[in-house]
Amino acid sequence: MTATVPPVPPEGPVPDPAGRVELPPGVTHTDTRFANDDLLPVPLARRRWTTYSFTVLRVGTIAFRSTLSLRP
Repeated sequence: MTATVPPVPPEGPVPDPAGRVELPPGVTHTDTRFANDDLLPVPLARRRWTTYSFTVLRVGTIAFRSTLSLRP
């Protein structure tokens, strides 16, 4: 008879089918010197940005930079 070992829960980030990453449940940030509520990762359920959002942001920043070079 062979014994099977139950899977060990992951220690690192929990993967998402879309490639996004979320911290495991129950993780708390005790060292708040470099992080606060504004800088902590947003849970997957609250994320609203899509590929389109990032594309529009990138195109907008490129357009803004090119207009700066047109100044006299």
